[in-house]
Amino acid sequence: MEKPKNLVMRDGGGELTLEYRWFSIKYILLAVFCLFWMGFLAVWYAVAFASGSWIMAALPAIHLAIGLGLTYATIAGFVNTTTIRIDGSRMTVRHHPLPWPGNTQLANAEVQQLFCQEKINRGRNGVSYTYSVNALLHDGTRKRVVSDLDAPELPIFLEQHAEAWMKIADTPVPGEFAR
Repeated sequence: MEKPKNLVMRDGGGELTLEYRWFSIKYILLAVFCLFWMGFLAVWYAVAFASGSWIMAALPAIHLAIGLGLTYATIAGFVNTTTIRIDGSRMTVRHHPLPWPGNTQLANAEVQQLFCQEKINRGRNGVSYTYSVNALLHDGTRKRVVSDLDAPELPIFLEQHAEAWMKIADTPVPGEFAR
């Protein structure tokens, strides 16, 4: 399989490093949405504070929280990178430079199999898909390695190259995304 364009792969010095940027066109659209959302709230709060109406200031608090969270996620989409580093003893996943949940570390000896999954998201605007790479551990538990990827090529490439480097023979896992 051909290497995805947003992926940098380095194999040397006793480790494999797979690094991909999160940025995609959806973050530009989200940035425009966030500008309108937060702009509306800025005007709302300016009027609320100018009129001294604490009720008017309190009403959109949930909208402000959602807007701040969405704005943070959008900025992370512009600047963040995920780095997967595999050496002789462990696999480390780190999202940076902005903090983001999902950083993890697994001992290679714990990993029985890596596999991809597809998640179908149904909403008012139709159906969308996201993809993840997961680890099946020797004790039978499953651990998410990376998630919320927009296209299947990146997780499949990550799975194949990580398994090859860790010397794991690819075998089917129930619930695995069929390529």
